[in-house]
Amino acid sequence: MVLFYLLKTITLQHLRLNKGRTFLSVIGICLGVSVFVSVQMAIHTAIEAFNATVDHVSGKTQLQVASSGRGFPEEVYLKVKTVVGIKAATPVIQFISKIDEPVGEPLYLLGIDIFSDQPFRDYQFYDSSEEDLRFLKDPQAIAITEKLAHRHGLKKGDALPVIFGSKKATLNITHLLKMEGPAKSLEGNFGLMDIAAAQEALEKVGLIDRIDLLVDPSISFEEVEKGLRKVIPPGTEVRRSDTRSGQIEKMVSAFHLNLTALSLISLVVGMFLIYNAISLSVIQRRREIGILRSIGATRSQILSLFLCEAGLIGGLGSLIGIGVGIGLAKVMLYFVSRTITSLYILVKAEDLIISPFLLIAGWLLGCLASIFSSIGPAKEASETAPKEALSIGTLEGKVKIRLKLLSLIGLGLLILSLIFALQNPINQKPVFGFLAALLIVIGISFLIPSLTLLLSRLLSPVLHLLFGVEGNLANQYLRDSLARTMITIAALMTALSMLISISIMILSFRKTVDLWVEQSLNGDVFIFPGSYSLTGYSALLPLEVSKALPSLPGVKAVDSFRALEVEYRGQPALIASVNGEVFLDMKVIRFTRGDSKTILNRFASGQSILVTESFSLRHQVDAGDRIKINTPQGERDFLISGVFYDYSTDWGMILMERNLFQSLWNDETFHSAGIYLKEGASLDSFKEMIRERFSKPYQLFVVSHRELRNEILKVFDQTFAITYALELIAIFVAILGIINSLNGLVIERQRDIGILRSIGGLRSQIQKTILIEAGLIGFFSLILGLLCGFLLSLLLIYVINKQSFGWTIQFTVPVMRLVEFWAMVMVASLIAGFIPARRAARLNPVDSLRME
Repeated sequence: MVLFYLLKTITLQHLRLNKGRTFLSVIGICLGVSVFVSVQMAIHTAIEAFNATVDHVSGKTQLQVASSGRGFPEEVYLKVKTVVGIKAATPVIQFISKIDEPVGEPLYLLGIDIFSDQPFRDYQFYDSSEEDLRFLKDPQAIAITEKLAHRHGLKKGDALPVIFGSKKATLNITHLLKMEGPAKSLEGNFGLMDIAAAQEALEKVGLIDRIDLLVDPSISFEEVEKGLRKVIPPGTEVRRSDTRSGQIEKMVSAFHLNLTALSLISLVVGMFLIYNAISLSVIQRRREIGILRSIGATRSQILSLFLCEAGLIGGLGSLIGIGVGIGLAKVMLYFVSRTITSLYILVKAEDLIISPFLLIAGWLLGCLASIFSSIGPAKEASETAPKEALSIGTLEGKVKIRLKLLSLIGLGLLILSLIFALQNPINQKPVFGFLAALLIVIGISFLIPSLTLLLSRLLSPVLHLLFGVEGNLANQYLRDSLARTMITIAALMTALSMLISISIMILSFRKTVDLWVEQSLNGDVFIFPGSYSLTGYSALLPLEVSKALPSLPGVKAVDSFRALEVEYRGQPALIASVNGEVFLDMKVIRFTRGDSKTILNRFASGQSILVTESFSLRHQVDAGDRIKINTPQGERDFLISGVFYDYSTDWGMILMERNLFQSLWNDETFHSAGIYLKEGASLDSFKEMIRERFSKPYQLFVVSHRELRNEILKVFDQTFAITYALELIAIFVAILGIINSLNGLVIERQRDIGILRSIGGLRSQIQKTILIEAGLIGFFSLILGLLCGFLLSLLLIYVINKQSFGWTIQFTVPVMRLVEFWAMVMVASLIAGFIPARRAARLNPVDSLRME
């Protein structure tokens, strides 16, 4: 009851009287919580959208027989049906195609046997009375969802132009599907065809992609799986229907963890603001604390009073932050979905999934973070004796006394961070790397008082020379107010260090990718299927095109590329084939170790394979090791002759010479082709010749090396746009801290300002002094942010990134970007200092000295 009375009469009154400080603190926590909630909600929605597609398409399926590549013979279906324990079986063709322009959207196509598929999936047709055997009669028949039809003004009987990889086709919309079951796949971008029509359209006559199975409940899954393995051919596998979802979630987990860590930075900065606000509240109310202690208030009551104040601010900020986070999540979902599609797998998510658990977790996180950050100043207030409470200088004295202790703690934490950075990942997640990053930030935060005093002394002559007495006064004020300003500096330093470290990492990564593109993708012209940007490795170049390319006028060599999505040791990976001669003679491939020419000679002869760095790290294999791969010709043993740098995927890739690949998979198709032109051949003329010759039956994406490079870097920049957005929010929160801190310091210095004004100090001098102090806070934050950011960038590049994605990045310092940050921080700091400076200049000296 006593605490409730104190909260009502003192704390709430104080918060009302200090609306500006309360508002800034609430905004700080609000932004921190909103960023966290939006990131979690966007990633959860994107992953659930993919899982929903898998579930809808799988239907009631319990087991699947599937293979990599273009499929397996449909005769396998007849053998599988006879296995003991199989209750029902149905063959399936699945393919991500592209609806031709002007729609230009992906279309998830499912080819089914309408008779055997009935136990597995439930399709709801409009006008079911017309649901006849037209799927069997018309090879161009397709059923699409009413959502897709409505969105693009389509109806039954209309033609639907579709791109199957590169092949143009026109299908007839014979049925419309209700948004039930499989029709919900890919947010309604779903089409249903008869399996025979799908085989013909995809040029896969006699092949199927998978067989869906239902198991007799009286027989165990293990027994059925054992029976299936006896009849299925090499290169195929039996898997549970939910395996794919688990694999994708595992792949995306590193991306999820990295974004979560970034989103928490804004919350950490908000915690600094709460610490600062409660510290200033304690300083401003020391006399009040002394009176309360004198009339019988206990230390625990004073402690609880300030913790509750922080909890109120955190609770309100978190509540608003949840609302803002839901709105921000809609924007975040676009970036997250696009990034997951670029890096992992096609995701189409439209409607946010709002989880009550996530909202509660976000609110609790904000509240607990606020209360935790206020423990220090609240404890300081509760332990202050009534006599000391009347002395403003006590807190500063304690900070100065503890300077050596704070420095020792900071150095100890930095040493501990180094130990953590040297640890191995846990389940391919850089857990110790993130802990090391946290320790670096906290460690340098503990060093802020010592480093600030050092920088202050070094700058004293410069400040005197540039700004005269105002510069000296601002510098001295900063030293005397170190207990409060160090928290403001820590907040801005934390935000800046993350922005700087991520900028260094992104630029280094960009430069590395650019070098990789120049060396590895060095053809003159590149040809891709028209739907490649949406459908990825499922899109193939027509055999007519791939076979014609080497004999075209002006062609010196063709570098063909074919990739299959496979499983290796239970994890997704790629097996790719390339032209060994082109690799040997025309490409510059960088290996982690070993002589490049020797490695490529062995590879080009088909005696060995190559693996990417990410594959090597993910599966703990290296050059000289042998690995077993399941192929259509049975399990084969391969020698790894080299590990090369590659940045196309973090799945990991196994590279085979084309002839070796074709002998095992009997697959002559290509995903893409890089063309090397003869000297003197016109690049533009060759591109135009390709378009004229093949544009009628096919849609091809024909680009020069420079155009491809620009497109790759454009996708790269779009991928990291979300990162910059998150860090700029953290910078904004930290700038609010400068306003908060200086406002409080102006209140505390009323007596000093009154004395200065009474002995002739001008309003302009007072204002200039506060502005210089704001500039010093920004400058010191930037210097410390550079130090912390440089250490974090080394950690990000050589530990966190490598353990998350398996990529080695060449370290690069973005000098011009750092200059831009310096200008941004200094301008923002001065703007933040304007309001407190104006307030200080307007103080009446008579009112300031009334108690003297």
